[in-house]
Amino acid sequence: MVEIYDDKSPEHVFKKEAKNVKGLSSKLMSRLTREVGAMMNGLPPGIFLRVDSKRMDVMRAMIIGPQGSPYTNGVFFFDIYMPSTYPSVSPKCKIITTGRGSFRFNANLYTNGKVCLSILGTWSGPGWEPRYSTLTQVLLSIQAMILGVEEPIANEPGWEYEVGSKRSKNYNGILQWGTMKWAMLHYLQNGAPQGFDDIVKAHFWNKRDELLKKQIPEWKAAAESAGDSGKGPYYEENKISGTVLLNEMIMTTKDTTQLCKTHE
Repeated sequence: MVEIYDDKSPEHVFKKEAKNVKGLSSKLMSRLTREVGAMMNGLPPGIFLRVDSKRMDVMRAMIIGPQGSPYTNGVFFFDIYMPSTYPSVSPKCKIITTGRGSFRFNANLYTNGKVCLSILGTWSGPGWEPRYSTLTQVLLSIQAMILGVEEPIANEPGWEYEVGSKRSKNYNGILQWGTMKWAMLHYLQNGAPQGFDDIVKAHFWNKRDELLKKQIPEWKAAAESAGDSGKGPYYEENKISGTVLLNEMIMTTKDTTQLCKTHE
């Protein structure tokens, strides 16, 4: 889904950078018009994009965590900016769902907002190709390669051997807790970023039975059985492990469940 908006003063990570560019070139406008037009009918389920009607180079995306991952049904927001030299260079993208800079969701998602993908030039591998690469590919890469991974410990160099291990299970539990706390509960309590509130409320309403009857109980049960498997990736950043995880999961489960019921 793509929405063209006209907010008077939207908060945006790249607002200052965009403000320094006084006008968009006809080449950039032509490219953005084509891409946005294609995305209006071509974005897959779970990806939502808002584009500034006056500044098409300024965008914000919401991606719902895919089924089967520790991010399932969480809502994750990304600020996007298309530089004046786009498409010669890749878009700029930062995640803004970071627990106010306190929680790292993935090896490719930093607490300072950095998104690591080869197509963005922030990770090793095939890079941006001006003639063929598009913003849609960036969004799909985030959805599939970052938020769609069943065991995200595999994304961290040096930890790949832990896939299938108890430590990976524990790490998933930490990510599930973070998803509940910061990608569900936070937005239910405080509202979603500007323009997304109705979409977020509709999402949690539509998923209420799945969340309350299946997903949240399963995640809580997984936390109970995980135990303390030692320190995993980003232990110091995420500041939670073992029995602490279980206690936090129980508290967050109660809060999330209550708010989901409140929004019925």
